[in-house]
Amino acid sequence: MRCALCVAQPSRPRPKPASASALDLPRLRRRYGDESQPPRAVAKAFVCESPLASPLPTPLPAKEPRVAPPAVAALAPPLAYVQPSDEPSLSSRGAVQPSAVSEAAASDPLYKPWAPYAGFSLTHMRKPAELADGDGADFSVRVGPAYNRHGKKAPSAKHVYEPRSIDVFKGSKIRYRLFERMNLHPPPDAALPNDTGLPRRLVVNTIIPAEAPKLMGQGFDGPCYQMVLTFTTTAERLRQWKASGSAACDLFQRFYDESTTDPPTIAMKERWKLLAKIDNMKQLGLNMFERYNGKPALITKSGSMHRADDLLEVAMNTFRFGLITRRGVWTLLPRLPEMNFHFAVTVEGRDEDHSLPEQVLAAVRVKKMDFISSAIDPGDFTGFV
Repeated sequence: MRCALCVAQPSRPRPKPASASALDLPRLRRRYGDESQPPRAVAKAFVCESPLASPLPTPLPAKEPRVAPPAVAALAPPLAYVQPSDEPSLSSRGAVQPSAVSEAAASDPLYKPWAPYAGFSLTHMRKPAELADGDGADFSVRVGPAYNRHGKKAPSAKHVYEPRSIDVFKGSKIRYRLFERMNLHPPPDAALPNDTGLPRRLVVNTIIPAEAPKLMGQGFDGPCYQMVLTFTTTAERLRQWKASGSAACDLFQRFYDESTTDPPTIAMKERWKLLAKIDNMKQLGLNMFERYNGKPALITKSGSMHRADDLLEVAMNTFRFGLITRRGVWTLLPRLPEMNFHFAVTVEGRDEDHSLPEQVLAAVRVKKMDFISSAIDPGDFTGFV
């Protein structure tokens, strides 16, 4: 005779009944209250009731009745952005207090009351990127004299500009001159004059295609991601740099003066360099890219420079990079959130104009940078045109 549990689930294997000799039959008979059953029947009843047996299947919940979808509502208005008088700085260093923001805004000739501040996109990202100060000494740069003969490099001196904000945008076309579309955080000494002839604010706008690279017909503009980093320094830091007699400082002064004219000095404009490292490349198993890690990329025709009051913006359009490079970047896009990046920028020094050794101008570390799922379209925000 089979118990109800065994009949309900005949297809499931049951544990083999234990031997009656291995059980305490008097205790089982007292439990089941039937001394007339043979030992094997008592043992079988005990095994079926044990936790080893499969439970009865749980009935599925009743399906809820389908409800007709509501009518399509009108498009929501653009998201409004709260000015940073009520929010902390997005930088890990040099936090701008609410009072400092308002005081700087009153004296900043580039301040726009209708525009958001740099870094505003992080408050609307699903997975915000993380920003920290970098270390220029982690990058090897050219040293002289006679670099053309020996090709010697050495760790850079400390960088001059420190990071203040990061934004990750997406759009149907490239946006340039971002300092005209959003407010930049003031330098730490915004209330003091800058008589050095060098800018205290630096904007680096890196443009990456959002579609797979094509062999022909892609052009130099289109759907793209833009990683926008802003940096600041103080007038005192710039004075000390110039007073040190640094060849890199003299070169950056020439770059600032000559690459932003109309038309620019092409030979100088094409000496901007980007250095990028992935600190955890080996842990991610990206050994095939190891030889490119930390190698400088000379921004030639892909660079454009824009100058404003106490400010320099450099845009790097990777639409103009070679096909192999663009394919490599496209391949790595889905894995960007796993990577710990270390970026630096400098101007290429050369023997012929005595501009060696080179020096990193700005350095920054970025983590959790997710273009695909976290980049926002700034056109969705009030005040960003």
